[in-house]
Amino acid sequence: MPAQADILELGCGVGRVTHPLLRRGFTVTAVDESQQMLERVRGARTICSPIETLEPDRPAVAAATGRLANRCPACPGPAEP
Repeated sequence: MPAQADILELGCGVGRVTHPLLRRGFTVTAVDESQQMLERVRGARTICSPIETLEPDRPAVAAATGRLANRCPACPGPAEP
C-alpha cells in the first residue's frame, strides 16, 4: 500500500483496524452501519451507511474483510453474495 494512501475501511466497527492505520500515517474513512460503533472511532472521517448503498466521493484503497468487501457494489473486484 502506498505511503500516505487514503483508505476506505468497510465495516470498521469500533476502529480496531482504523486506529493502527491512522498511527501509520494513512488517511482513513471509516464506514459502519452503527452510529454507536462510529462514536468510538477517533481521528478518521466516519460515514454511517450500509456498504451496499455506499457511494464513495473520492478514490481510496479499500480495506475490509472478504465478507464485507463482497457486499460493496461500488468497490472494485468481484461481488459475490
